[in-house]
Amino acid sequence: MKNKENPSQTATLIRQCKRRVAEILDEREMHLTNDHENKKRKKVLETPNQYEVRLAKNQIQKQKERQ
Repeated sequence: MKNKENPSQTATLIRQCKRRVAEILDEREMHLTNDHENKKRKKVLETPNQYEVRLAKNQIQKQKERQ
């Protein structure tokens, strides 16, 4: 887990994971569709500065995954 320093966030993440595991297939599809739409909307509304920050984070993440 990423947030070992903050137990309340860790507990929240565990609850979210358990809830998603228990989702029915239709609920999962609806959840993923809503998630996709929210991410797309967020990308459209981001400022040029936020765009640059997002690209930099993505690049760092890809470098970590390659190692």
